[in-house]
Amino acid sequence: MLPHVIQPAADRDLDHAINWYERKQQGLGVELLDEFVKTVESICGFPESYPLLLPPYRRALLKKFPYSVLYEVFNDTVFVHAVVHNAMDDRRALNRLP
Repeated sequence: MLPHVIQPAADRDLDHAINWYERKQQGLGVELLDEFVKTVESICGFPESYPLLLPPYRRALLKKFPYSVLYEVFNDTVFVHAVVHNAMDDRRALNRLP
C-alpha cells in the first residue's frame, strides 16, 4: 500500500463538498468523507487500476457521490490533487492539476 499526500487544493475541494452536503442533510457530509477515505485507500492499494485522465494523472470515481479524485503517483507516493464534481468539464478539471 502506497503512502498518500492530499494537496491543499484537494483538501479545500473536499471541505467545500462536505460542507455543502452537511447543509443539505446532517450526516451526509460525514458519509462523503467516509467514501473519500475508502476511495483513497483503494487508490493507495491499487493505484494503476484507475483510468488515466491525462498521463500521469488518473481519476477515481466515488461510488455513492458524484465526485472524482484526481491524483498521480510520483516516487511511490499517491498525490491527491483535486476532488471534483463529475459534472465539471474535463478541461476545467485538468486546469486544476499542477
